[in-house]
Amino acid sequence: MNNKEGFVLMDVLLAMAILTVLATGYFLNSRGYIARAYDVRRKDDLNNIQIYLESYYDSFDTYPEDLPDCDQSLTFKQKKVSPSIPCDPTTKRPYYYETQADGYQSYKVYALLENTQDASIEKVSCTKGCGPSCAYNYGVSSPNVILNTCDVYYVCAPGGGKEGSCEVYADPVKSNCPESYKNDPTCRNACSDPKNRCKNASGKFVPK
Repeated sequence: MNNKEGFVLMDVLLAMAILTVLATGYFLNSRGYIARAYDVRRKDDLNNIQIYLESYYDSFDTYPEDLPDCDQSLTFKQKKVSPSIPCDPTTKRPYYYETQADGYQSYKVYALLENTQDASIEKVSCTKGCGPSCAYNYGVSSPNVILNTCDVYYVCAPGGGKEGSCEVYADPVKSNCPESYKNDPTCRNACSDPKNRCKNASGKFVPK
């Protein structure tokens, strides 16, 4: 093989490598765009469901006990009162709906967005998860309740020596903690000062 042939082969290999990188980047970007499109759909779905539920309540002074199956309408005594209820665009399963058996005067509906950096997640306080088992990260609710969020609260533990100790407590109030720090494992570096520490450990987090 002469030098010219060697250069041609290297050029071909280099071109193939560049094309592979570009194709991989395009594939990953395409997946990201698709996930975001699905998330837009999920948020629109929940907003529409919220509209249907409020319309239902305005008519019957109660929310439904359950959401209907995918693509079925909300009904009351066999009377259709909404368009078809959407389901998750990828799983094809109903969005998670919960209400209380107190006359069904409140509700919460949860979804799982694929893009965990979506600004809507922080807006509804679901950065640490929402709903049962913290399995969701977006949701809507009736005006009289809020979503069940899964924030973690850190406190300056009693004792802790000279440097102090920032720990997770299940019930900071029970431990008479002067302040708790939501999702902040540093406690703002305030634990070296004894006045910022809890009075006792009765509310300490106990892993299950």
